[in-house]
Amino acid sequence: MNIITAYATKNDCYKAARKMKPAGIVVHSTGANNPYLKRYVDAPDEVGVNQYGNHWNNPASVMKRSVCVHSFIGYDKNGAVRVANILPYNYCCWGVGSGSKGSYNYNPAYIQFEMCEDGLTNKAYFEAVRDTAIEYCAYLCKEYGLSVDNIVSHREAHAFGYGSNHGDPDNWWKNFSYTMDMFRTAVKAKLAAQVKPAEQPKPSEDKTLYRVQTGAFSKKSNATALADKLKAAGFDTYIVQSGNLYKVQVGAYSVKANAALIEIFICETDETLSFTVKDDGKGMTADFLSRVTDPFTTTRTTRKVGLGLPLLKMEAEMTGGSFSIKSKSETEYEDHGTEVFASFNKKSIDYIPLGDIVGTLCVLISGAESVDIEFTHEMPQGKVSLSTKEMREILGDVPLSSPEVIGWVREYLTENYSLQGRA
Repeated sequence: MNIITAYATKNDCYKAARKMKPAGIVVHSTGANNPYLKRYVDAPDEVGVNQYGNHWNNPASVMKRSVCVHSFIGYDKNGAVRVANILPYNYCCWGVGSGSKGSYNYNPAYIQFEMCEDGLTNKAYFEAVRDTAIEYCAYLCKEYGLSVDNIVSHREAHAFGYGSNHGDPDNWWKNFSYTMDMFRTAVKAKLAAQVKPAEQPKPSEDKTLYRVQTGAFSKKSNATALADKLKAAGFDTYIVQSGNLYKVQVGAYSVKANAALIEIFICETDETLSFTVKDDGKGMTADFLSRVTDPFTTTRTTRKVGLGLPLLKMEAEMTGGSFSIKSKSETEYEDHGTEVFASFNKKSIDYIPLGDIVGTLCVLISGAESVDIEFTHEMPQGKVSLSTKEMREILGDVPLSSPEVIGWVREYLTENYSLQGRA
């Protein structure tokens, strides 16, 4: 899904960072005639500017109430209906209130989202929001292993004894003869359509080999120059023409682990630091995923221990933070890949400050010519971002790994961090 991520770092629920394991989903609607995300979400570049500043990226002292949900659905600044995620899914929110048996805010803890209402008469808007909500719930169910039966409205949460006495979103949906039962049925259908049957393994004699693409050029001479360098270094190298591009590839290899895109998102406040690294590579099987934080689980052939993820998990949890990893294998899902999340309490004596992020990014870009990197670092002072896709559009055939480009990347990032008061 194309989800806007705009964490409400000033909201009390975000600052509390009370951890949860999602057990279901609560569906809300706002009860206000305002279908625009900018009313609730602080993300000017994507949703527009809230001229009054009364969005939910504020503390309770400003909002006059302590409230938060995980996401909103409504119009972005271009008039498209989208999801905006404002709270990490492993953070408890305060969205449904409480009932006689407790609250879906905490135990059991539910992911909660609000649909921005309009005047309740626009069928086209209702259908766009409904369809987006269906896709979003299917996505959440698959990501967190949630049962569709545990998707409830705010009204139902109250009836079950886990929420305050509200009537949303039924008050809106009834105008179009739509019900929560119909919604859950649609989510089930969406999930069924997304899951591919597991492919049968091929016989060993039919072994599939993969090549790794190291560059793509509009001029054959540039492709030839890179190919010559790779051949001189001992790689089996090929030039493949595809349309107007000359692609330089090396291989073949029996293991496919290549990703085309790596997304790195760092969110930092005065008290916490969290980051998410996501790729669209081949992903992990459920069995391997269940063992991946075991130090004796690794894909390495040089040694039988892999300490990266286990150490990251340990360091995060030692500070009072959290760690999670999600992955979808290419054998089961079209949208395969892996996502790693870690959060740290910066006030903890065990917190290790963020290292040389500029140098790290330079190494990543120079060492992964065929992979695009989308980097964002949000801080209280501002934001630093970099996109290799945008760089490629500007540079054309110039390799991103060239010393001149890496030098520019280093200078650009250093200058932008300095503007935010970071060395």
